[in-house]
Amino acid sequence: MGILMSYSESLKHVIHIMLILGFSALILSSCQSQSTDTKYLLSIEELNDSVPEKVLTLLDSINPEEYKDNESKALYALIKSQALDKTLVDVTNDSLISIAKNYYEDSSDKYHLMKSEYYHGLVNINAGNYENAIKSLLKAYDLGEETKDYYWQGMSASKIADIFIKNYDGYESLAFSKIALTCLEKTGKKRYIDYALLDLARAYNNVDFSDSCILTVNKIHSVDDNWLSYEINLLLGNAYIREKNFKQAIIVLKDNVIPAGKNTDNMAHLALAYLREGEMNKGKQLIDSIGEDENLLSHYVRYELSEELNNENEAYSLLKNLFDKSDDDFKKHLDSKLSVALLNYHETEQELAKLIKAKTKLQVIFIITVIILIFCIIILIILNKFQKQKIKIRDLNAAAKDLNNKIHSTDQNNSKLAKSVQSLLASQFVGLNEMCQALYETENEEKGKKQIAKMMMNFIDSLSVNNELIQELERLVNHHYDNIYDSFKSDFNDLKEIDYRLFLYSILGFENTTIALIFNTEIRSIYSRRDRLKIRIINSSSANKNKYIAFLYPDGLKKAMTGDVGKPQNLYKPNIKFK
Repeated sequence: MGILMSYSESLKHVIHIMLILGFSALILSSCQSQSTDTKYLLSIEELNDSVPEKVLTLLDSINPEEYKDNESKALYALIKSQALDKTLVDVTNDSLISIAKNYYEDSSDKYHLMKSEYYHGLVNINAGNYENAIKSLLKAYDLGEETKDYYWQGMSASKIADIFIKNYDGYESLAFSKIALTCLEKTGKKRYIDYALLDLARAYNNVDFSDSCILTVNKIHSVDDNWLSYEINLLLGNAYIREKNFKQAIIVLKDNVIPAGKNTDNMAHLALAYLREGEMNKGKQLIDSIGEDENLLSHYVRYELSEELNNENEAYSLLKNLFDKSDDDFKKHLDSKLSVALLNYHETEQELAKLIKAKTKLQVIFIITVIILIFCIIILIILNKFQKQKIKIRDLNAAAKDLNNKIHSTDQNNSKLAKSVQSLLASQFVGLNEMCQALYETENEEKGKKQIAKMMMNFIDSLSVNNELIQELERLVNHHYDNIYDSFKSDFNDLKEIDYRLFLYSILGFENTTIALIFNTEIRSIYSRRDRLKIRIINSSSANKNKYIAFLYPDGLKKAMTGDVGKPQNLYKPNIKFK
């Protein structure tokens, strides 16, 4: 159970580290902090819809070359391009917006890439480069669909419709006008929805669906926009003329005034309505008032007027001009490469999709490889932990076995010591028993004392000369102290017999005075011999020399058999004295 818990904790620790590393990598790779300049420009960008003039003023006070990061330079270029468009400045050079477009193509910021493509398309429309314009606008449209940004998707579709109008491709214009309206209706922005309805109505009118044009215009509800009202009335007048409802066209166009500039288009349509209604003078008066500021429609009205007045030469000249103009427009339409541009765009997108698919496949393979590597690392770590745990368990088992052996040995020693204690207790007062027996058997007390004294003297003498008694004492010492006496004699086999006896009696705990009596010598001689023996033991290479020293000085240095010389052993000594 403990091993499983250890593995579990190890696995949790590894996974925790991997998660930290993974999140750290994600944060470092995808959460780069924005510079102060970028944050300031983002705050300016929010003003572009409401006060683009103020945005231009703020941007003109900035030198973008001083920016240290490319993101700020790209954002500056995009915001300024948007502000110029909002203030009706027709930019024809794409050098500014290309800075933004090139940067965001290599970034993950799809929103600003979408806007960059949109304004790059507008610049190319202004320059008359419709092929490049439609490619950029289609990219912006696709990005809008991908990001669910219906506003920019609708605006892109609207500009694509304008390109097809300029190229006299009415049905393509109608298709994209419908798409633009569908997208912008999802935004809920009423003003842009109304203009999308106007564009759709114009597209219907361009393909002679005048009734659909009128129905669509009637869905527009804005009345506070002068430009929108002017465009609505102009379109309605055109539609009524196409339906040959000239009276209604005159009613709509007569009071339609352009908010700013000359009212050329409206006057030309009104003149045509008057002319078709048979009011020649009013029509001629309006055409003459246009003067040199003419357009294709005013030329056509002059042609019809000349024809009605039987002015054949002028009518022929005007008709020829109309033909030449129409022929030029038709040739431009034939030379247009919009269809090729659309085809190339879709082919490019297909190739890009293949590249993205291949890149995604490589990323998946890479991720799977990383996961496998991480899994292998985790397995290796677990196996390593398992191996270490196995070694630890093996060491613990060995230690436990060794401890069991020591416990068993200790139990044996304890049993042996218990028997020794029992033997010592039994023999402790043997001498006393013998002396008491002698005293008891002697009727005369003085005679008994002499006999006891004689017994003691005989015992002391026997300790000196009685080999059997000495051998018995040697066996006793070896039995109780793991053959310590035999080991001593083996380690020091060149000593005198008196030295062996000194060591033996020291083990038995005899005092120096007792040993002096046994050896029949002076006590200082015992001290000197003991010190010489100590020096010999200390200078030896015997592994048991510390034990030998402890037994040689039993009063101050004797201690536990497993330790070194140092702390004295506290032995129990009975407090029994003979007076």
